[in-house]
Amino acid sequence: MNFSGIYQKNNTAGSPNGALNIMEGLLDDAPVGITVFQSGSIIYYNQTVLNIFGLNAEDYIKTLDEGQMSSMSISFLENMFSENQKGRLTPEMVEFWIEDGLHHKKRFLQNRFKIIRNDENQSGIVIYTSDITERKQAHEALRRSGERYRLVSELISDYAYSFRLEADGTMIPEWFTEAFTRITGFSTPEEIEAFSGLLSLIHQDGQALVATYDEGNAAGKTSVYEFRIVAKNGELKWIRDYSRSVWDEKAGRVVRIMGAAQDITTRKEAEEALKESEKRNNSVLEAIPDWIFRIHRNGTILDFRGGRYSNLFGFEGEFVNKKISEIFPPGMVEDLQGYIHQVLDEQPFFPFEFQWPLPDSVRYFEASLVKNSRTEVMMFTHDISERARLEKLKSEFINRASHELRTPLTGAILMSELIDMGGDEAEIKEYWGHLKGELQRQRNLVERLLTVGRLETGSLKLNPEAMDLQPVLIESQNAVYPQAKIAMVNIESNVSEHLPQVIGDRSGLEQVFTNLLNNAIKFSKEGGSVNVHCEIKDRGVSVFVQDSGVGIPAADQPHLFEGFFRAQNAIEKGIPGSGVGLYIVKSIVEELGGKVGVTSKLNEGTTFEVWLPIYTQDI
Repeated sequence: MNFSGIYQKNNTAGSPNGALNIMEGLLDDAPVGITVFQSGSIIYYNQTVLNIFGLNAEDYIKTLDEGQMSSMSISFLENMFSENQKGRLTPEMVEFWIEDGLHHKKRFLQNRFKIIRNDENQSGIVIYTSDITERKQAHEALRRSGERYRLVSELISDYAYSFRLEADGTMIPEWFTEAFTRITGFSTPEEIEAFSGLLSLIHQDGQALVATYDEGNAAGKTSVYEFRIVAKNGELKWIRDYSRSVWDEKAGRVVRIMGAAQDITTRKEAEEALKESEKRNNSVLEAIPDWIFRIHRNGTILDFRGGRYSNLFGFEGEFVNKKISEIFPPGMVEDLQGYIHQVLDEQPFFPFEFQWPLPDSVRYFEASLVKNSRTEVMMFTHDISERARLEKLKSEFINRASHELRTPLTGAILMSELIDMGGDEAEIKEYWGHLKGELQRQRNLVERLLTVGRLETGSLKLNPEAMDLQPVLIESQNAVYPQAKIAMVNIESNVSEHLPQVIGDRSGLEQVFTNLLNNAIKFSKEGGSVNVHCEIKDRGVSVFVQDSGVGIPAADQPHLFEGFFRAQNAIEKGIPGSGVGLYIVKSIVEELGGKVGVTSKLNEGTTFEVWLPIYTQDI
């Protein structure tokens, strides 16, 4: 090779030896990598060598300069060149491997070297780099296959066979062992005739696979694969086939394919049954929200399954192989150990409950134990925190409701007694007014409780229709006017009469806005104000009820619309309420296809937004 035809690919314009530019694209498309070394540096490399090493040009040169590849480093090439100048032979070929960072596996490469000279008698080295990974893998596969074949040959195979491979690729069956008849139902002569097409016994969904492996065998490859056959009686059977090629040096080709095959039908059926069973079991376990522990008598957790809906910890590995004393709350460990021994000793046992303190809350659990073996138990643990919270809320609600009902009733009885005692006309009139007010308070509370009951049972029926919002808002404001006057709170309303019609129910929306206005007045300070205004947004109308009252703690805001819930500051300040008003609001609004939200800051006020869809003719 003449050195004058080499194109210098680095940033230097032209080459010191006057090399001419040739078709760079032609060399870049070469099937092997080409690198040219001269005068202590790399003066050319093609794109193929970059592709082989998976490097860009800068990193490739840097790798060679820093000697990261011993068989291609600058120092290695300089030493080779020096040895050649002294008359010593240049190594013709070097094989080495690199780590493929993308696929995390080794890739095997081969370098071939050639000393060349240009017209000015300057010498250089051309390195041809080839990726021989597939060849290496094929050699390794052949070696492993030979080991497998020798092992199989030492065992009793279901049947063995031999095919003669003609020069034109035709495969002619030579012999089969007698076990072939037991598996397929065909005698050997019948089999030879049946295999005249080679694929006649193979189930159609495996014919392409078998044909591919036959081609590989003919090319000298070793095969291990599985497929189905159709027996003489029509029964489908699974076969695992081990085959290898026999190479003839004189003929220069594969002349025979020999192999052994096993009937793996029973194993395949068992595997499929096991997969289906595991799939069903996993589906059941994933659907169960409970935690399932397998615990040894000594308190070691042997296994754990968290369930799809368990979100307390979110990792399973930390439980396994640990003692229950390392995992469970200290207050229950001794009891749990006693329960485990009780179950293993087959004594009567009942489910138990326990608390699990966390940094920001306490979780409540219900657990039951089942004997799994002589030394193990299964513990099923169910998170009942939500149930415990609801029970607490309902208990608090019953107490509040009892107080709320008793207070107006007590006032009403007192007023009736004062009326019986008599007085002047002005006093009697005042007593009657107070009596009516207390009875109205009690009526409102009973109505709310009845509304909650109808919501819970689904018996509250709304009649969604096109309607104007302004009359409903005016009626709601009129309903709370006496309360606002007593509390000395001013209601400011800015509601246009030209709003588009929304989808609503007059009675239901009056409850919604009356509740919101009542709350706004109740939580406002004396002399404060409540503002009502509307806005068209997102193909609907939003009604805002805004106060400048005590506000709502951020931690309580996500629970405001739950039944029986009351904000902590309302309880602390002794502000009366049943905890069901906002639950009613949310239920009615969502039933009408709307949404309700809240924004609030402590001591700065609260704004409730009720969004209702605009009525269109398409609805």
